[in-house]
Amino acid sequence: THRFAGDTGHGADNSLPWLKQDLATYAADGRPVILFQHYGWDVFSTERWDPARRAFDNEGKGASHWWSDADRRALLAALKGYNVIAIFHGHQ
Repeated sequence: THRFAGDTGHGADNSLPWLKQDLATYAADGRPVILFQHYGWDVFSTERWDPARRAFDNEGKGASHWWSDADRRALLAALKGYNVIAIFHGHQ
């Protein structure tokens, strides 16, 4: 079990270097990988800031709530080539 609890911001950009190193060190041999993370890619996590409504929603064009498109692409790229069998997210 390897854990990173350094989420000092939103999204994956601050923990992605750790994840890449951890995968290279412990999962390069093809062993199954199960990833647990706080926020998933559900509507709440992918909403963008809507200045007209002063809220995050699906119509906003501003900053992402938690996961930007670039964050999602970066995570998928980091996981590519590893035997990821499950990704869990959420509070319960």
